[in-house]
Amino acid sequence: MEFFLRYQGPLPSGSGSDKRTKEKAFIRKTISPQLKDLWENHPGLKDYIPSAMQNEQIVKGRGLIDRDTQGQPGPYTFGHLSLRGVKYIPLVVRARRWICELNITFLRRHDPGDIVTGGDIDNRLKTLFDGLRIPYDVSELPNAPENGDDERCFCLLEDDALISAVSIETERLWGPLADQARESDVDILIRVTIKKHNRDLGFI
Repeated sequence: MEFFLRYQGPLPSGSGSDKRTKEKAFIRKTISPQLKDLWENHPGLKDYIPSAMQNEQIVKGRGLIDRDTQGQPGPYTFGHLSLRGVKYIPLVVRARRWICELNITFLRRHDPGDIVTGGDIDNRLKTLFDGLRIPYDVSELPNAPENGDDERCFCLLEDDALISAVSIETERLWGPLADQARESDVDILIRVTIKKHNRDLGFI
């Protein structure tokens, strides 16, 4: 499966004192409607929405297990984690043995190749990847409600360890700043390629 996601907005580096929970929440809020559209219209996904909404999961390590079966094989392959009344529904999950590659076009108001300006690239990408996955507990959420009135938040990843490969191309972002936009804001286009991993055969 291959599709595109787009994110426009701040992408600061994280630090020990600032976990960037607000920015990660904004990434989730931006990506969720795109993934919701994918779930509702992709012929291989739309039938799974009711079971994903029904199957409440809990965190174990850096992933999810079914609450009812406690990690034993169960009837579901998709589910959700409920935090503060919002159901976080990941797409790329271990239960389906899925993994994904990300091809990122990184647009910002600096010359191509000058990617470290405005913050360390590794830490900025970590902020992005954390925003693409579900939050594991309320400490990863900002104080304000994350998803408004929507009880569902569709996320790309159960765990960012399910990213198997990343490629990045940087280009200059041209044009006037939009209302309330900042010079440091980015415009990112992500091509997501999902593959199924078989422990014996590798990627198929």
